Amino acid sequence: MEDIFISGSIGYIHLKNDNNHILLLSDNHSSTNYCTNKNSTFISKWLLTKNNTENIKVLLEEVPRKEDSKLLELWPSIQHTQELKDLYLNQKINNKQIEGIDIRSFLIPFNLEYIEEKENINIIDYLESLNNFFELKHEYFIKNIENVYTDINNEQLKDHFLELKHDYDNLKKQYDKKNINEEFKNKLNELLSSIMEWYTIAKIFYNNKLGINKFIIHAGLFHTTNLNKILIDSYGYELEKSYGIIDINEIKDDEDDNCLKIPSCVNDQFGGYDKKYRKYKGKYLTLKKLNISVLSERLNKNL
Repeated sequence: MEDIFISGSIGYIHLKNDNNHILLLSDNHSSTNYCTNKNSTFISKWLLTKNNTENIKVLLEEVPRKEDSKLLELWPSIQHTQELKDLYLNQKINNKQIEGIDIRSFLIPFNLEYIEEKENINIIDYLESLNNFFELKHEYFIKNIENVYTDINNEQLKDHFLELKHDYDNLKKQYDKKNINEEFKNKLNELLSSIMEWYTIAKIFYNNKLGINKFIIHAGLFHTTNLNKILIDSYGYELEKSYGIIDINEIKDDEDDNCLKIPSCVNDQFGGYDKKYRKYKGKYLTLKKLNISVLSERLNKNL
C-alpha cells in the first residue's frame, strides 16, 4: 500500500490498548482548502471502503435522525461535510456499519442558543431527557448500547459517567430559575459535548462485545482533542502515531488546510484503500442520491 492524501481531515491520532486500535481523525468543518495531490481522495470515499471490513467500525460526528425533528445544517455548502452526511444517511438506509455519534439532540428538546433570555422556559421539562439519561432509563441509549449503559460494569466507563452526573447535578443547583443566562448555556453545551464523547467511548465497549476491535472516529478537532486526552488519561490507551493538527490549543488562525497525509503503515492497519472503489464512484454517487432522495421524502412526510 502507499501513502494517501485525504481531503476532509487535518490530523490523525492512532491509539492502542491491548487488542483495540483507534484512529481519531480531526476535522476543520468549515475549510474547503482540499488536497491537490494526485494520490488523494475525499474522506467519505476513503471511509466507504472501510464499511466492507468486518472488524472495523466507523463512527462519525453525524446526528442520528429522528422522524419528528428538523435539523439546521451548520455547513450546508462545504463539500466534505455534505458528502459525509450523505454517506452516513446512505449507509443507514442499507443497514451498514457506519454510525452517528452526535446524540446531543436526544438529550435536549431544542438548542437554547436560538431563544431569547426573556422567553419563559420550563427548565424541569427542558431537562427531562437529561434526567432520564442520568437515571439510566433513556430509551435511545438503552436501544443503542444496551447493558453497556443500563448496567455499566466497566469501572473506567462508570467513573467517567459518574463524573458527568456530578457536573450535571452541580449545574442544576447553580441554575437561577428566573433567568437562563449565557453561563448556563455554555455549561450546558460543554456537558452535552462531554456526554457525546462518553457515548463514543461506550460505543467502543459495545462493539468490542461484537468482536470489533478497530475504530475510525471522525469528528471536529475540539472533540478529537478531548477524546485523545480521555482515552490516554482514563482508559489506558497509548499513542502509536500521530500527524497534522491534533490539538485544539495548537491550531493557528491562518491555518486553513483540510488535507491530511496518512502513511501506508496506518492506512494498512485500518483496512487500506481499495482503488477499485474509484471505478465505481459514479455508480455509488447515483445510488447515494437515489437513497438520500427517498429518505428526504420520508422525513418531509413526518415534518
